[in-house]
Amino acid sequence: MMVFLLFIVVLIIYLLNNNSLSYNKRYNESDKAIEILKEKYAKGEITEEEYKHKLKILNS
Repeated sequence: MMVFLLFIVVLIIYLLNNNSLSYNKRYNESDKAIEILKEKYAKGEITEEEYKHKLKILNS
């Protein structure tokens, strides 16, 4: 019985940790996209209107 409870606790901790890692990964990918967008705007590759439109999409 004790082993079963320990297994349940470990499983819950694993699932909670795994979920937060997935969120962090998605968050980091969004940050990278925004940085790339900023670079393109700074280099003049896109207009201010395009920058604002794409930034709005990435932040939603």
